[in-house]
Amino acid sequence: MRPTDNLNSGGAPPFPYVLAGEPVSVVKPGAVEFAPGFRNGEVHQAVAALEETLPSRIQLEASTVLSLGRRLPVTFDANIDPTVNPKTITYAVVDGNRSGPLKCANITVPFFASWPSPTSPTGFAGRINPNYQQVAEIFSRANSTYEAAMLRLTRYGRRGLTLHTLYTYAHAMDWNPNESALVTGSSVFDPTDFRQEYGTSNLDFRHAASVALVWEPGSKLHGWAGRLSNGWMLSAIGRFHSGQPYTMRTAGSLAKEFDSAGVPIVALAPGMNGYGGDNRVFGVGRNTYRYPATWKADMRMARRFNLGHMRQLELLAESFNLFNHQNVTELETTGYSIESGSTNGSFPTLNFLTGLKTGQTEFGQPLNINATDSYRERQVQFGVRMRF
Repeated sequence: MRPTDNLNSGGAPPFPYVLAGEPVSVVKPGAVEFAPGFRNGEVHQAVAALEETLPSRIQLEASTVLSLGRRLPVTFDANIDPTVNPKTITYAVVDGNRSGPLKCANITVPFFASWPSPTSPTGFAGRINPNYQQVAEIFSRANSTYEAAMLRLTRYGRRGLTLHTLYTYAHAMDWNPNESALVTGSSVFDPTDFRQEYGTSNLDFRHAASVALVWEPGSKLHGWAGRLSNGWMLSAIGRFHSGQPYTMRTAGSLAKEFDSAGVPIVALAPGMNGYGGDNRVFGVGRNTYRYPATWKADMRMARRFNLGHMRQLELLAESFNLFNHQNVTELETTGYSIESGSTNGSFPTLNFLTGLKTGQTEFGQPLNINATDSYRERQVQFGVRMRF
């Protein structure tokens, strides 16, 4: 609340005054805690490399890298009453053209909710402490594995031509560690089956390649020939990355169904199972989809003029993303939208995002192009540099 909110109607009081009583609507707080056995994470790394100098000024390097992450953090909701949760919920799958991964008409999954209870003061049970929502407890439980093989070739040629090439094949798997510096809730999908967290890492870029070329002729001709040919430099670099993985997720309202008496049974948190963790789709694994591959080429052309007395004037022309390639930097990861059931006994629904409805995006549809610091639209710049 700010002092000016609803000031004319007697809303938020200015300091040092206080509210006359408790608000009519109170949002219960959440909390974050460390598990009793929490320990700092560890990283174990190993590198093996072989370098060889070949004829014609060629240098070859082959290396392998292994990195093992251990005791990485994951968060569970500690405020779940195990005597009543989870039970199950059944969804009706709505997918007119059957283009989504769920091909069944109905799907039944575990469900964490506030269940009608005659022994509870509020008439509903689901939380151990009903005065709080999620209590995120941080465990040091996740592991990760990164394996990579790299091949680098460098050729220092004559007449000022240098070539650098690098190719990397990598594979990363993990148990879905919490990569955020902020803990806002549970990070796991189903606390009753931690095995479902194992899968392709968010950092799994399978293939990466780069080529860099630098050409400085170094000619020292005299007269008009020297004025035209001396001092030139041309450099170019091209990069390629295979697409990063992403996970199909759900969005929409809190899942809700009704019992035979018409009493609403509402999920404790967002997601298909009402747990509020990693809101994936049941039956679809982690990071089973990938962005399109990304690539770009940058180029620089420069000319130096010797002004004498250890002074040089350099003119530069540079282009980033020379071919203006459209690299997808954001796409639609929501696959199914959740709609609650109704009092007439109908199932809550999972609606696949096909993009056919007005205002609805399509799963996997690009949402942003060249919108990061690394990938931008084509840019051209010119510069002047004085050396003395």
